[in-house]
Amino acid sequence: MPPSSVLMVAGPSTGGIRRHVLLLRDELRSRGFDVTVASPVGVAEPDVLLSFRPGALPRDLGALARAAARADVVHAHGLKAGWLAVLARARPLVLTVHNVVPAGSPLAFLQRALPRFCSHVIATAGDVARAMGARATTTVIPAARPGVRASRPRAEVRSALGIDPAAPMLVCVARLHPQKDLTTFLGVVSKVHEAEEDVRAVIVGEGPAERDVRAEIRQRGLGEVVAMAGRRDDAPDVIAAADVLVVSSRWESGPFVLAEAAELGTPAVSTRVGWAERLLPDELLAPAGDPRALAEAVVTVLADPDPARFAKESLARASFLDTSPLVDDVVEVYRAVTR
Repeated sequence: MPPSSVLMVAGPSTGGIRRHVLLLRDELRSRGFDVTVASPVGVAEPDVLLSFRPGALPRDLGALARAAARADVVHAHGLKAGWLAVLARARPLVLTVHNVVPAGSPLAFLQRALPRFCSHVIATAGDVARAMGARATTTVIPAARPGVRASRPRAEVRSALGIDPAAPMLVCVARLHPQKDLTTFLGVVSKVHEAEEDVRAVIVGEGPAERDVRAEIRQRGLGEVVAMAGRRDDAPDVIAAADVLVVSSRWESGPFVLAEAAELGTPAVSTRVGWAERLLPDELLAPAGDPRALAEAVVTVLADPDPARFAKESLARASFLDTSPLVDDVVEVYRAVTR
């Protein structure tokens, strides 16, 4: 008998994972699945409240075990959620790995060990699948078309950022974390600035590497060129006001910001991570950690007589992000683990 009830478990997270969990929940419910969500408040809209605090582990395990006993499939998203489900003896257990723990991290062992306790592992991109190894048996890009729109005119956004309407503007929207490699982004800005003195750049995001990023901006003498905008609810407005979105990541499970830029009409350049190669032409891609090659891609966009065509081409390629076939893949995994 095919599965009809799913318990989705999500740990403390924001952004893409939260969006994916909520969208997948809604899509499964629209197909007749009885979906229960177990998570902290703010990650999803939990039916089963989890705290993920060490002192609350027994309560979390009890609540999760009771919910799992009523489900045909348990689907955990992320390392913390996966291990909590394992400890709660939830079976059959499907694990979606959205991010990869760096090799030098103390958590790397826990990441490598987790798949052996799961019925099936889903990776969100080829980068993630390769990092997880042979047990990452299925790659399913998270089911989400961005559907973003700018809410303010380009000139108004630039004015609020203190950027001249005619200045070439680069934007990087990223968590300030070593994974996003802001050092490479700042190297791109430096090289483009050598050719375009009036270029300006905006970094939208927050994170543990903020102090290091600010220090490097000062060291490179880019204080008048790069603006740190912090976390913003109007990130789509900033992307739409830019001439080029730059993704400098070392690895990605997306990045969804490339699809957002395409919908907003902003050309993008990226390192060869995640599914960037499915959205961008080869001339707008560069190896990770290569600021010179990424800067050349930026210059290619800025020099093009019709740069908007790059965004249009990316949007035309984005059909693989449509929700229905991706949810089909997830449902097939559920069927496989319950046969």
